[in-house]
Amino acid sequence: MTQYNSEIRIPNLNTDKICDDDGTATDAENYFRNALVTNLQKLFGNDGVVVSSQPNEVAPNNFIKQIQDNVNQFGQYTCAPGTFIYDSTNKRILVSVINGLGQPEFMQVDLSVPSPPL
Repeated sequence: MTQYNSEIRIPNLNTDKICDDDGTATDAENYFRNALVTNLQKLFGNDGVVVSSQPNEVAPNNFIKQIQDNVNQFGQYTCAPGTFIYDSTNKRILVSVINGLGQPEFMQVDLSVPSPPL
């Protein structure tokens, strides 16, 4: 099983020349590309992006609701907008959005393929 990291470190964008006069990538550009690709591979693994999975059952196993409603010691919600999670109980992907009350709320992601235009 692939081990995933919980954070990503993107190297600073090189502002030097990216290629020589003959079109060959400079050492600085090669370093940037290698660092970027290596860090993305470490974060996402060989299988691409894998969304974390949680059951969505009744208490005390309502982990998705617990993640959604969690607050830190300052009363701030810890679930960031845009957080994806796989609801393993109902077999669906959810994304956290901020509702009208300023609270995070997981909403189902629509994965349907749009019909071609007529």
